[in-house]
Amino acid sequence: MTDILEFDDNEPVCAHYVPLIERDPELYAIRGEWWAELKKIRQRNREQHFTSLTPRQQTSIVAWRKYFRLVKVANKGKVRTRGKCSQYAHPDVEFFHQWIDIQKSRTEFWRYCDRAFAEFPLRRAGIELIAKMGLSGCSKYLGLLAARLERYPYWIDVTRQDYRRFHIPKRSKGSRLIHDPCPELKNLQRQLLFCISALTTPHQCSHGFVKTRSILTNAVDHVGRPVVVRADIKNAFGSTRASVVEKVLMRDLAKLELSKHALKLLMAIVTCDDSLPTGAPTSPWILNRVLFDFDENMLTCCDKNNLAYSRYADDITISGRHPTILLRQINEYLNNYGYSINRDKTRVYRQGVRQIVTGLVVNEQVSLPRHVRRNLRAAVDNWLKNGNAYFRGHALNETELRGHLAYFSMIDPAKANKLFSKLEQKK
Repeated sequence: MTDILEFDDNEPVCAHYVPLIERDPELYAIRGEWWAELKKIRQRNREQHFTSLTPRQQTSIVAWRKYFRLVKVANKGKVRTRGKCSQYAHPDVEFFHQWIDIQKSRTEFWRYCDRAFAEFPLRRAGIELIAKMGLSGCSKYLGLLAARLERYPYWIDVTRQDYRRFHIPKRSKGSRLIHDPCPELKNLQRQLLFCISALTTPHQCSHGFVKTRSILTNAVDHVGRPVVVRADIKNAFGSTRASVVEKVLMRDLAKLELSKHALKLLMAIVTCDDSLPTGAPTSPWILNRVLFDFDENMLTCCDKNNLAYSRYADDITISGRHPTILLRQINEYLNNYGYSINRDKTRVYRQGVRQIVTGLVVNEQVSLPRHVRRNLRAAVDNWLKNGNAYFRGHALNETELRGHLAYFSMIDPAKANKLFSKLEQKK
C-alpha cells in the first residue's frame, strides 16, 4: 500500500488516485466547514487542558509558544517537533504534544475524511447528511451516533440514552409518556425538521403542527352541520412503527438520493423504541406525512358522501348528514397503517346539543365554550380587584392571564379586546 505523505487536490499522490473533487464534490465542499468546526472543538479542549496544568507547566508552554512561532517563521512555516529532528523539542513534551494537535495541517484532516470514511461508512453518512440537508453545528454528535451504530449494528435505538422520560397527567384519566431529547439531539432534530418541511407539504385536511393552520381552521369546516363525529387515534406516536417511518422518509426524501447508511443514521435520529418519540420536534411532521395517504382516502370518501373531513394531529372529525356510516371504514383504513380508533374517545354530536371540535363550539359559529368565557371574565375581574386570578383551579400571574386572553382573541377578537382593555385600565 502506498504511503501517502503529502496530499494535494491538484496532483495525485499515486497512479490510481482520483481527486476527491471529481469523486465526491459534495464531500469536497463540506470538509472545509468540518475542519473549521473541528478547530473550534480543539481550541476549547486546549483551553480546558491549559487550566488543568501546574503554574510551572503553564509558564513553560507560554514561553514555548513564542519560541515555536519564531522557529516557524524562520523555517518558512515548516517545523518538526517529533521524530529525528528533535532539536526543537520541549522539556514538557508530553504536555506540549497535546497542545500541538491544533497545529495539524488541514490536508491531514482532509485525508482523514477522504480515506478513513471509506472504512467507516456510517461516519461518511454523517457528512452526507450535513451536506445534503444543510445541517450545522452538529458534527460532533453525528459522529457519536455513527460510532454507536458501528459498534451495535443491529441496535436501532442508539439514541435511547439521550432521552429523558417522564409522565404528565391527561385531562380525563391516566398519564402520557413524554420523551424529552437532550439539547444536542433536539438541535439536530429541529434542523432536520426545517429541511423535511421545506421538501414536503402537509395535506390540505391536516391542521395540526402546520404554520398558518390551527384548531380554528380545523373547526371552521364543521360549523352548522347536522351531525358531527369525532374520533381519536389511539397512541398515535407510539403506534407509528419505525418501518413505516423509513418508507415515508424514502418517499419524501427521494430527491436527496440518500445512501442506505445515511438513511439508517437518519432513522436513529427521528425514532426511539421502534416508534416516534412523543416530545421530539420531528415527530408531529412525520406523523402528518405518514397519514398523508389516509387523509387523501378519507377526503375522497367524504366528498362522495357530501361530508366534511379534517384532522388535527390524532383527532379526526367528520360532519354532515350521516357521518357515522364511515366509522367502520375509518377503522379499516387506520388498521392498514398500524393504528386503531380509541373507542372511549369517539363522540357523536347531533343537533340540539353542544357540538365540540378541538375544544371549540361549532353549532352556529366557532366560539369558546360558555363556561370557559365565564371563567376568563371572572379571572380578569379577580385580578383587577385583589391581584389574584384563577383558571381551572390554578393560580395565574399576569403573563399567564394574558396568554389565555390571547388564545381567546384568536377565536373571538371583539370580546377578547374588551377584557384586554380592562387590564390596561389597571395600569
